[in-house]
Amino acid sequence: MEHEPVKKRYILPIFIFLAALVWFGAKFVIFNYPVYEATTVVNVDRPYSEMSQDRGGFSLFSDQGKRVAEFSQVVYGASVARNLLEIPEIAREALVWANSQPLRFEPRTQADVNVEMMRGFLNKSLNIEVLHDSGILKLRAYSAEPKISGLILEKVLAYYRDDRRSYETSLLEGQIEQLSSELQNYQVNSVNLSISTQISLLLKQRAMLAADNFYGVEILDELYTKDNPSNTSPVVMVLFSIFLASIGTLLIVMAYGILRFSRHRE
Repeated sequence: MEHEPVKKRYILPIFIFLAALVWFGAKFVIFNYPVYEATTVVNVDRPYSEMSQDRGGFSLFSDQGKRVAEFSQVVYGASVARNLLEIPEIAREALVWANSQPLRFEPRTQADVNVEMMRGFLNKSLNIEVLHDSGILKLRAYSAEPKISGLILEKVLAYYRDDRRSYETSLLEGQIEQLSSELQNYQVNSVNLSISTQISLLLKQRAMLAADNFYGVEILDELYTKDNPSNTSPVVMVLFSIFLASIGTLLIVMAYGILRFSRHRE
């Protein structure tokens, strides 16, 4: 029992040492560059082809959950990455991310950023949270430069809209072409009238699709970009250091107790 006070005496210095060690490690290794965050809440809209499935068309998405999955596949896909490579500010962000990865010793320039590197950057910097299975999503983007995180969200959503509009347009045109062929083959007036009505509805949908600049994604909460870095906040750094230092101190005390107990048994 005579060694017990000695053990307690060293708990606080151990904690302070570990907290300082964690703080410097976080500052220069984990949080080695500022991270700016942008957020928005969107609703993945129901496509026109899904609305027309009762008239014999087929749906791009069979259910709401698949719609959300399709959104993720598009925004994390190679086509989006290839599109973002053409934007110098975002390509520069991908370079910053690549150079911050551990075990990367070869030098990189912005010219070295390729599609796979951009996809890796998107997987780390773009977060999709499902708020509701009906298609309501919260998007977060992170960047090392102010306002670029917001630019990432804007460009990703713009690409998704263009991609869905193009796909839906081709799908509607295919349905129109098929019905037009059927119209030429039928001689019964009632059937021709029914087919003509369907064609008119599809033509109306195609016109609405072309005029809808925000097709595919409805913005529920406006894009918001934080002015200050989210990872280098003093509060975040202190809490992070205290948390890990507490765990480290507890492990050291437990190890000391186990070692002392084993020696006592010997």
